[in-house]
Amino acid sequence: MNEFGAYLQQRWNEGCHNATLLYKEIKEKGYQGKRSMVARFVADWRKTGKATQPNAPQRISPKHAAILVTRSADQITEEQLQLLDRITNQCPEVEDLRRTALAFRAALTSGNSL
Repeated sequence: MNEFGAYLQQRWNEGCHNATLLYKEIKEKGYQGKRSMVARFVADWRKTGKATQPNAPQRISPKHAAILVTRSADQITEEQLQLLDRITNQCPEVEDLRRTALAFRAALTSGNSL
């Protein structure tokens, strides 16, 4: 989302406050994330009416963090990977947790009896 943040900020300040329209515009520019991520990205702007810096820290729910930590490499988008990197930078223990979670996932899906 960071690569599209400046564009979203510009469009918001130009008066486009429709998350669906903003999503369609950046999708045409190569955005591969979900519409809900765009809506979340601009949610704070709705309160103030003005776009803030696109690189401002975003909060992530524990559930969302857990999903990212356990998602396999072939199922994670570039945007999710960037968010996971940000989480890992804030909490380095997440790397060990991710390795353990992915090993557990592999053991469960390998087809071998436990």
